Amino acid sequence: MAADPKLRVIIAHGWNDLSCPFMGSILIVDQMPVMGDASRVSVHEYPGGHMFFSRTGSQAELRKDVQAMLEKH
Repeated sequence: MAADPKLRVIIAHGWNDLSCPFMGSILIVDQMPVMGDASRVSVHEYPGGHMFFSRTGSQAELRKDVQAMLEKH
């Protein structure tokens, strides 16, 4: 984040993911120092478990969020 001010990151999780719970990512992102625009790193949660992207609706939402992020770049 410090080396590339244009870098944007989406951290994606399934709501019911027991392997990688999304609250861990939220806590880490909240502790990161702000380097410019704080919205460059975002955590998104989608319906489903560890493989939430196998659900058609979650896959469409993830795609929409990634496209919105790329449009900001």
